Amino acid sequence: MHNNKPGEVIPLAEKYIKQEPLNPYGPWYLAIAEYELGNYQDALHWFDKAQELAPTWEDDYIKPYRTVIEKKLSKSTPNREK
Repeated sequence: MHNNKPGEVIPLAEKYIKQEPLNPYGPWYLAIAEYELGNYQDALHWFDKAQELAPTWEDDYIKPYRTVIEKKLSKSTPNREK
């Protein structure tokens, strides 16, 4: 990550996405930055976009993060069944 400052990556990735909308690296780096900041829903959105642009990334690059995010989100959601 950009000198371990994911917040600095976000505007760079957003600019890159505007310049290269079909390149999966913009959404990928934005997803990683959002993940590092704990913005998991935003991270999932950008991982989805990266996967749309690069379907072969799913198993090696997207799925591991998605699995971790889903676990984190399930722990933070209160159990409504009682």
